[in-house]
Amino acid sequence: MNGYPTTLLEAVAPDNEKVQQPPRASSVSGSYTDLIDAACAIRGDLLHLEGRSVESITHVHPKFRASARNFLHYVALRRRDLRPLQTQLARLGLSSLGRSESHVLATLDAVLGVLCQLTGQTGPAPVTPPVDFDDGPRLLAQHTEDLLGPKPLERPVHIMVTMPTEAADDYVLVESLLKHGMNCMRINCAHDGPAEWMRMIDYLRRAEQATQRSCRLLMDLAGPKLRTGPMEAGPAVVKVRPQRNSFGGILSPARLWLTDQDKAVAPPSPADATLPVPHEWLRRLALSDKINCTDTRGAQRTLRVVDVALGGCWAEIGKTAYFASGTELICQGKSHGDQKRRAPIGEMPRQPMTIPLRQGDLLILTSDQQPGRPATYDSGGVLLTPAHIGCTAPEIFADINAGERIRFDDGKIGGVVEKREVDALHVRITQTRMQGARLGSDKGINLPDSHLRLKALTQKDRQDLTFIMQHADMVALSFVIGLLTIRLT
Repeated sequence: MNGYPTTLLEAVAPDNEKVQQPPRASSVSGSYTDLIDAACAIRGDLLHLEGRSVESITHVHPKFRASARNFLHYVALRRRDLRPLQTQLARLGLSSLGRSESHVLATLDAVLGVLCQLTGQTGPAPVTPPVDFDDGPRLLAQHTEDLLGPKPLERPVHIMVTMPTEAADDYVLVESLLKHGMNCMRINCAHDGPAEWMRMIDYLRRAEQATQRSCRLLMDLAGPKLRTGPMEAGPAVVKVRPQRNSFGGILSPARLWLTDQDKAVAPPSPADATLPVPHEWLRRLALSDKINCTDTRGAQRTLRVVDVALGGCWAEIGKTAYFASGTELICQGKSHGDQKRRAPIGEMPRQPMTIPLRQGDLLILTSDQQPGRPATYDSGGVLLTPAHIGCTAPEIFADINAGERIRFDDGKIGGVVEKREVDALHVRITQTRMQGARLGSDKGINLPDSHLRLKALTQKDRQDLTFIMQHADMVALSFVIGLLTIRLT
């Protein structure tokens, strides 16, 4: 309880006097006292984390110290699973703490005050919150405007847009985003480099002058890459399928781009698949030609040519199909009589495999960068070799203990570490969607229970900061460990 008594009654009642328990709330599970104890435990966490961070807070500009203390309270609050407590508080008509981010301690103390009034108990020693119910929203609005600029007239929120690599060579894209309401350009420093970033920034400044609109610039440091490693390449097979409505009717067929296998041209618009084919066969294709084939499952399929363009042609298909290198395409166009022209699909790139996972499965997280692979089973369905995948930061393994939780791919997959070895973690999957999930390479890893000794800033981040300090309005850090203070001067 971080220094707080097991119950508040023990703190206020004489040692020789029997404590009279308060009446239990009929509409909630547990007693009012249980709720008070839970709230006091959270309050203790808030004050404990703030106490541990006193020295760090002294380095924060005085204008932001109150907000920094409140932020620490919010971090401590969110380290707990609040859902059981929130449900019980909501049933009593009290704040569920869900909207307390701008005044965490003030909200918690208000809830505790009501609970103590209901039971006649004395609450914990009062502590002046860093921000109250009036200051919190005011400071939040003020700091938001300081960072992102005045609130847009046409809507209550600001729009931040992350720049794709293409923005480094597309002024029209940047100007269009600004015209349509972009208030903040975000550059992710995990991608591209200073040359590309500079072109994006130059386009932004040029677009600001052309549109008479202002836009803030945020640059996001990559931070340490705690992600899954590479995967083995799968077969050179591509699956395409039309879009269907709830009744199975086709909303739109699948779009295939056929291009010269020796001089491939990228599709001029999004395609469901690109098929490389021989030049001479491609050259003779004409509008409305039909192309028959037997896909990799043995299913008979027909494609229809809907456009002939520079560098290739478009074909549509109304059924699901699987194409692989070597799949034979047979064209019999109206202008060719009975002559059939045959051509095999050329070499297609092999796509990285993914690992199918369900609750109860075992996954081995390894410290090397050997390509991962799915689990293998014998003819009877008995596990032969568990699935395994690497980790980009193996130095964290020493900081992880059995029983601690682990999350993959933004929480889509959850598990518990069953065993830690020097070079591997045995993870039992405990959470996926009902139909299961698939884990691929370069997916985020999160360890909410582990105290990782991983540096918040990498050497690359420090190099990138030199560029950021010269050009950006704001800097962000995607993977924060501890309290980090960065001053841009």
